[in-house]
Amino acid sequence: EVSAILKVSEKKLESLDKEFLLKQPVEVHSKLSGTYLQTLSTSEIESIDPVLLEKCEIEFLESLPETILNNLKPTTLEKLSLSKIEKLDVSTIEKLSLSIIQKIDFRIIEKLPSSIISQLSTSIHNNLSPDVLNMLDAESLQQLDIQTIEKLMPSKISQLPLDTISRLKISCIATLDHKTIEALPKAIIEQLPLNVIETLSAQVVETLDISLINKLCVASLESLSISILENVDLTRLSELSDTILQKLNPNVIAQLPVERIAQLSPKVLQQLDNSILAQQHPDILSKMDASRLEQLDSDCLSRLPPETLLKLNKNVLHNLDTVAIEKLPPDFVATFEKELICQLNPAFI
Repeated sequence: EVSAILKVSEKKLESLDKEFLLKQPVEVHSKLSGTYLQTLSTSEIESIDPVLLEKCEIEFLESLPETILNNLKPTTLEKLSLSKIEKLDVSTIEKLSLSIIQKIDFRIIEKLPSSIISQLSTSIHNNLSPDVLNMLDAESLQQLDIQTIEKLMPSKISQLPLDTISRLKISCIATLDHKTIEALPKAIIEQLPLNVIETLSAQVVETLDISLINKLCVASLESLSISILENVDLTRLSELSDTILQKLNPNVIAQLPVERIAQLSPKVLQQLDNSILAQQHPDILSKMDASRLEQLDSDCLSRLPPETLLKLNKNVLHNLDTVAIEKLPPDFVATFEKELICQLNPAFI
């Protein structure tokens, strides 16, 4: 019986038939020496409790297949050579101490759970692939060097502190989401490509240097407040729509190139000062309402075509020079006061 066998000395026990011994329970096997265990074949070792192999020499354990070693305690496995450890199952390796894991090949480390990888040193992290790094928590990512952080996906970089993000390459920052970019210092934002700046909120863009704002596309400019637009270069203002221009101070509009003023809608033109309107071509002025035209001086009105003058109040027409009046239809002029008609050219009369 087992109880009787257990009373036999180790030396006597090991002299018994091997096949008989291997059929005994673990209590009997535990009395066998490491030296004896090392005489067993691989198939024979597989029939005993793996824990008993801890009695064996490391050199012997190194010769065993990984299928057997995977069942040993981590403390025993850590005594093996790195080359042998690296052949173990990932599920076995992840049970080893961090000091051992950090020594194995990066390609194997990358197969470990992120919870294990995140505990490794920064020097290890810096050598891992971006796909693996992207699985790390924000705290671990903060410890990476700048060059490694730049390899991460934008959504991961956005989780980092702003002072860390500010040290990245501009090309990397440009890939981040708007919310992250808009929280960065003005000096960083101003270095970004225009196409990125143009996607930011108007509130942020308006804080930037006016020389940079002047370079933005029309759509971006038109999203800005009027107080900002009034400081934009006139050449850029000229590109804006009438809808936007009509909101500007008339004094600003008046500074636009003459050719752009000529393209303005009557609604915008009517806001301008008489001195500015006097510089416009009569055909341009003719687009304006009669009530606004009547506020112009007689010299300016005298340049208007007859069909436009006919829309004006007769009292205003009385102030025109005789040359302008004589362009009007005779039947219409005949309704003027006689004193004024007498001043006209006799041939016209």
